[in-house]
Amino acid sequence: MQPGQLIRTAVLALALLASRQAFATDEVLTLSSLRDGCSIRRTWVGLYQLVNEVAMLQCGDQTFVVRSPNNLIGHVKIDTPEKALEYVRFFTSPKQYMLFDLNALVEVVPGTVDAHSPFNVIRPPLFHKYLKPASVENDDKPCRTELPYLCGHHFRITRPLAGVDNHIYLVIESVYESGVYAVTYKKVAVKDATKLGVLHFGEI
Repeated sequence: MQPGQLIRTAVLALALLASRQAFATDEVLTLSSLRDGCSIRRTWVGLYQLVNEVAMLQCGDQTFVVRSPNNLIGHVKIDTPEKALEYVRFFTSPKQYMLFDLNALVEVVPGTVDAHSPFNVIRPPLFHKYLKPASVENDDKPCRTELPYLCGHHFRITRPLAGVDNHIYLVIESVYESGVYAVTYKKVAVKDATKLGVLHFGEI
């Protein structure tokens, strides 16, 4: 984690410790790979010009700010392709991406486009002309004592992600059973996302 991100996370943690009473009205966020006894909530902190809401991980009597997938290392068990895809989508959905430090990337998907559609939905004929839906490959790794978190079930997820720079990227992500996450490949797939009807302005 970069120094700026560490400072940001520390400030958020202090603000949350001062306002724990807000948890009673928080929204619970669903993530099926969370270990027993853990939950994630979306909570309001209202830090002016920094962030209004954050995702908070609570395991027993311990509470943590979640700003990236690697904040969940050891608190999840990702043992199926479905859980791996759900895990990366948790951080890049149109409703939750603003809670995390992943450059505001949002996965684009094919689907029906109408007045109620999220901005990341593209009409199927147009989507399939330029992009491919998300796919997951299983690539399990043997365990070694010196690398306890980089073993067991391992998944490679390939999917299209839209950025606020008006590009759509082809991204390959690595996810381990423990929650260890990394982007291993990123390339511009569509230079002008508006041609596919995607208008990603970030938080306005």
